[in-house]
Amino acid sequence: RTGSGTVSDPYGSAAYAVEKAPNGSTIVLRGGTYREYVYVGFDRKLTVQSYPGEAVWFDGSSRVSNWSKSGATWVSSGWKAEFDDDMLNGNASWFVDPNYPMANHPDQLYVDGVPLRQVATAAQVVPGTFAVDDAADRLILGTDPTGRNVRASDLGQALNVRSANSVLQGFGVRRY
Repeated sequence: RTGSGTVSDPYGSAAYAVEKAPNGSTIVLRGGTYREYVYVGFDRKLTVQSYPGEAVWFDGSSRVSNWSKSGATWVSSGWKAEFDDDMLNGNASWFVDPNYPMANHPDQLYVDGVPLRQVATAAQVVPGTFAVDDAADRLILGTDPTGRNVRASDLGQALNVRSANSVLQGFGVRRY
């Protein structure tokens, strides 16, 4: 929450810019990665866009690098991100294909940009898969992370736009 919102002294976050901008404003995001959640309320009329020629990404993941080998898997302890996976008071079967039983779990893990498939338990983890153990605050990975870029989603939502009169353009959203 810094800056004055000018080109020479920009705000420190997109969310803060949205909060401070008067209706009818255009918020121009400079190139880079924004790890945050932005809310645009019902009563707002804003344009949020990237600076011309600059790549802007909202990214809901963070790098995970504290892996320890544990048998045939790798474990990262201290993982605190927990997402709501409850659908209709536990009746996910109405929406989730039984061939993909983890589909209502929004956790995501990537190795070198490639998404892995989530499995329900540590015992099911094999190469190309991962599990989340919320009770023990840990991630379990089946692919050797050595020398690799491993990222896990730790933010649940990038944008919540309630306004019918706002425009979002020129930026990407990934790994939420």
